[in-house]
Amino acid sequence: MTAAHGTAPRAGSSPCAWPACAAVAGLALLAMAVARDDARDEPGEAMLGWSIAAAAVPAATRSAPDDLLAAPLPAGEVLAAPPPAEDVPPPEAVGAPRAAPDAGPARLPAALADTAPGEARKRLFLDAMMPALVAENERLLARRARILALYDAIDAGCAPAEADLAWLAEIAERHSVNPADRAGLLGRVDAIPLSLGIAQAALESGWGASRGAQEWHGIFGQMSFAPDPGRPVLRRFDGIQEAVAAWALNLNSHRAYARFRAARAKAREDGRAPEGRALAGELLRYSERGEAYVRDLRALIRANGLEALDRQDERG
Repeated sequence: MTAAHGTAPRAGSSPCAWPACAAVAGLALLAMAVARDDARDEPGEAMLGWSIAAAAVPAATRSAPDDLLAAPLPAGEVLAAPPPAEDVPPPEAVGAPRAAPDAGPARLPAALADTAPGEARKRLFLDAMMPALVAENERLLARRARILALYDAIDAGCAPAEADLAWLAEIAERHSVNPADRAGLLGRVDAIPLSLGIAQAALESGWGASRGAQEWHGIFGQMSFAPDPGRPVLRRFDGIQEAVAAWALNLNSHRAYARFRAARAKAREDGRAPEGRALAGELLRYSERGEAYVRDLRALIRANGLEALDRQDERG
């Protein structure tokens, strides 16, 4: 055990085998439990997802029929700001430090709006989106590894450093879960199948050709609500990576996608890599189109051979 997790054990004793340390660690963790806002779970709260970006794509440039492009939802909620990308774990948590993943281009190529539907547009879109999706999954898996290391330290009777516990509490709050809920937090801090990310982004943005995706990086159709006039508007982002981070946080934290997270956790428990086509079935509430939206996601994944992305990304 390193100094970052507490005082080194006495000579001849097993590392982290002190009941007192375990008690201190447990109490510290529980003391920083996030106060949950019960109002979030009231039935009257409306939030079913996002789903409008592709509606702005001119009909002549769309690569899918009009009915594949989800309509705006009548109600919703403002989602939390996307998380900062500062969570590469320290050496003492999960081993030697790694270089930050390459997030790729900051914005979608303007040529997407002028490229006819087909393989050329899809390739441009994939080349722009894949680095950001891979980088986000790298960050999620790094956070997950650090969380596991902290829980393991507590289980072994060590008291993690105060800074580590504060970080754990902040991550838990960001994901709307109590930091003492190990299974709950690990179920929310996890990678998302690449095939699902590409499929949702392609469906919501018309393979990157929509005005919302081109001008405001509204790639996943995420909505926010302006105070005046109080109607839903496409949420704007500074770039691709910020949009991807917000999409991942929504799937990983909002109660509407609890079944999605449960299915992903079950796949892990069974020793299977989570697959986008299977998990798409748990996104009925992402769009008001429900089952039709899920069918379109699955058809897009299958028709474009995106399952191969999940097989390449089996890890974690």
